Amino acid sequence: MSNISSSNKLHGARIGGIVSVWLDGAATLSSEVGAWSSMRIASIPSGFRPRASLCVPLVTDYGAGMAKLNPDGSVEVMGRGSAISSNVAFSATYEAEQ
Repeated sequence: MSNISSSNKLHGARIGGIVSVWLDGAATLSSEVGAWSSMRIASIPSGFRPRASLCVPLVTDYGAGMAKLNPDGSVEVMGRGSAISSNVAFSATYEAEQ
């Protein structure tokens, strides 16, 4: 659907009002995301966006964090107690915007 570090790895499918998004393999971040901070990594196009903000678990080569999908289409990687770097992976299924 859009890019992560310009690699077009975020994909999505919609069936009725339900959307699934996923990364096609691990995506390499363009820079490190510090602990307790976030970075926008992608955009979800209209018609695939969630009705409300949604946080899902995210895994990396070295730990874990969260991905936040927002109704405006932005997708953010969120660091928790440690920095996030290298490759990330996540998937989510949710009710789509109307």
